[in-house]
Amino acid sequence: MILAIDKSVRRYGRLSLSNVTEVMEQIEKDGSVTDTQSLLLIRCMGTTLPEIRPEERTAIVNQMWDKMLSLGATYNTQHYNALLRVYLQNEHKFSPTDFLASMDSNKVTPNRVTYQRLVARYCQDGDIKGPGKAYGCLLCMA
Repeated sequence: MILAIDKSVRRYGRLSLSNVTEVMEQIEKDGSVTDTQSLLLIRCMGTTLPEIRPEERTAIVNQMWDKMLSLGATYNTQHYNALLRVYLQNEHKFSPTDFLASMDSNKVTPNRVTYQRLVARYCQDGDIKGPGKAYGCLLCMA
């Protein structure tokens, strides 16, 4: 079923919540999730689910994040970047500094993509200066 989701996203750029729900149910039944499965499921919770309102997609991805963690998923920078992308697509309001603190507490190192997405979050709010004055508006236009 996970391959069907991947194929649908690649072919049509969208999928239905029922596909995601089936995969999550199977993962829960199996009692484990691979890092690849968790990454794909996180990535699916943005604009690839147009039938669901953005705030619902955000709530679902947060539940999935916790559930997959309890099933043994180990998250790396790619997972956090995927979550950031979903948050941005869903226009979810979150604190970039708290997000970085969460990564740090889980011993995950942010990369260039992480920082670009965090800057994009400040830009969504119209805060071109971010937490400091180092970002400048040119980054927000990227």
